[in-house]
Amino acid sequence: MYRDILTNKWILGGVAFLILFSFSCYLWYQHETAPYKQDATETAEIARQWEIEKSRTSNLVETASSQVPADSTVSTTDKQINPITDADMRAITSDSTLAILTDQTQQLVTTEEVRVSPYGFGPYPKIPDGWPQGFFDRELSREEELLGRVRIKLFEQGSDAISVAIDDTGFVYPIEKNSVYITWGETSLPDLGVVKYITDILGDVAVLRQIEDNARIRDPNMPFPLQIEADIPEGVQLLTKNEEWFDPYEFLNLKR
Repeated sequence: MYRDILTNKWILGGVAFLILFSFSCYLWYQHETAPYKQDATETAEIARQWEIEKSRTSNLVETASSQVPADSTVSTTDKQINPITDADMRAITSDSTLAILTDQTQQLVTTEEVRVSPYGFGPYPKIPDGWPQGFFDRELSREEELLGRVRIKLFEQGSDAISVAIDDTGFVYPIEKNSVYITWGETSLPDLGVVKYITDILGDVAVLRQIEDNARIRDPNMPFPLQIEADIPEGVQLLTKNEEWFDPYEFLNLKR
């Protein structure tokens, strides 16, 4: 009976079918689960790398902790979890740029404030109180700027000079109120005989005008009458020229 069963082709065919079906199922299983196995392998590798990085970070934290001073009030954790962000970097860059621009602006302002003479006299002196603050802003000749500098220095020294004058030799005279510097000459006039007349004069402009007016009144027929000693008003201080003059460049410590 057993031999009949083993030799029965239907039974053998069924057994062969079962074996083939089982092998096909195994192959299908291997094929379908292969991606999942690959994912699992990659996940395991990522986990392993994460454990390595975690261990390395822990070592760095422990090292940083050991370097923190004992009296420090900031924890190691706070120092590690507060890195400089992009926003912080932008703020730092903005502050640095602002500081640079501010410094450049101050330098430009400073450069503009320090104005210098076009004649090589260096920076303009500070204008004293009571003086026109735009004294050096207008166009001045070399002589005018030089005399202006002399007047300012005389003022700072407490001089009573109301102005200064310069003669043909380049020497400067301080001019005080109601005073004049005179160089005399002698001549003979028909009605007055020998008189002293003025060959050169520097001084208070108001006094100079009075002398000129007195000369015209004395001799109205002359367009430019000779100015003589008698034309000088009473009370005017007469100074001798070439006695109180000085070199403006030496006075101001300037190079010619």
